[in-house]
Amino acid sequence: MIWYDVFFIMKKTLETLYVFFEIDNGILIATYKPNTYITLKEAKEIVASRLAFIDKPSLPTLVLNQGIIKMNKAARDYLASTEGIAGVKCAAILINSNFISITVNFFLRVTKTKLLVKTFTDKKDALAWLSGFTD
Repeated sequence: MIWYDVFFIMKKTLETLYVFFEIDNGILIATYKPNTYITLKEAKEIVASRLAFIDKPSLPTLVLNQGIIKMNKAARDYLASTEGIAGVKCAAILINSNFISITVNFFLRVTKTKLLVKTFTDKKDALAWLSGFTD
């Protein structure tokens, strides 16, 4: 008789009002919910939730935008700051439309951050790049 051990690996997840977080193979995936308006208050809540959720000092992060309508300047500046990038080792932003591409590229040009950020149009490519930063 042969015995097999079966292990089910569950993904760690957290759903907030603004973002759905999951950790998969050492990569944090942050999916922003549709119709989300991010002010400084929401940005601080997102960072606090992220820090409470992750189980390491920092993780490579994939950002998926499902419909952020607006982010004010205070929120953009905070999310690019040392405090705002806490817990993020590097970031890949998946771009799935021309509007998102224009918005993200504008954000990256006008908001300076110490974080390594790269944009992708293919999720597999983004995950492959991020996997090079996992422990």
